[in-house]
Amino acid sequence: MTEHDLRTLLRDHVETTEPAFTLRPVDSMGEGRRARRRRQFSVRFAALTAVGGLAAVAIGVVGRGQTDDIKALDNIHPMTRVALAKYDPAKLPGLMESHVQSAVGSYLALGPMDFSASDSQRDDLPRERWNEATSVSATYGGTGDHRFAVRLGHSRGEAEGDRDTRCAEATRGPDAYLLSCEATTLPDGSVAVVEVSAAFPDPTDPTGFWISLTRENLEKGTKPRWTIDPSVNTSRRLDPAEIFFIRSVEVVHSETFLTSAREMVRAPSYEAALGEFDVPTSALQEVATDPELVIPPPD
Repeated sequence: MTEHDLRTLLRDHVETTEPAFTLRPVDSMGEGRRARRRRQFSVRFAALTAVGGLAAVAIGVVGRGQTDDIKALDNIHPMTRVALAKYDPAKLPGLMESHVQSAVGSYLALGPMDFSASDSQRDDLPRERWNEATSVSATYGGTGDHRFAVRLGHSRGEAEGDRDTRCAEATRGPDAYLLSCEATTLPDGSVAVVEVSAAFPDPTDPTGFWISLTRENLEKGTKPRWTIDPSVNTSRRLDPAEIFFIRSVEVVHSETFLTSAREMVRAPSYEAALGEFDVPTSALQEVATDPELVIPPPD
């Protein structure tokens, strides 16, 4: 357990008003990891849904038997090698637009695309610095009830851990922040994960931050306790009209490179959301595994 994990756990412990020092070490470590993942999970919603806003951030795991430099992979797809050799960041928005439209356009009217690129600090980069990007995202749907997003990015911290274990932990118990999660190893050795989750926009954050919802939050109709500021509002009631459900496919290609495609719908319940999703998981996976949608690792 790192010092950062310990600080995070202690802060969460105080904020939730639990009695001090009542958890066993093994419980503390598990809760610290779950709390960290819930916060990371919330951040990525802000990244993928804010129009022209934050950089895309996703959680992933290392593909089995792969290296940390996508350019060095022995089993790299020939089309990926060509794409990296010809990489031009100025042409990336058009490339993403054409490939996403080809895979998804027949299922969903995407509308205009918003493109953003960011560095390792999640700061937006101007066009002339896109070559420094560690992450890029294409978003559709603006602030509407039906949205779509694609993300390409390099991050060793986000591409670590065992995906099967993460799926099991993230769907277990009332504090599960994934409603469903299934991991599959693809023929090339990369790991694809299909997951469904829920979130709501933080009304106090103008940058478009989103907060993940656990299974218990949805069942009880309450917001997470840590999101409530008692000086402003003590009610934890969750308005069903605020809830978005997200179905995504994330693919971990190496120890640093991840891609994802996700569809977001506003719906009052999980069951209702399943009837609102238009893009099949096969089309999401087609985007996330597209060998030409790639960015080189940062220098």
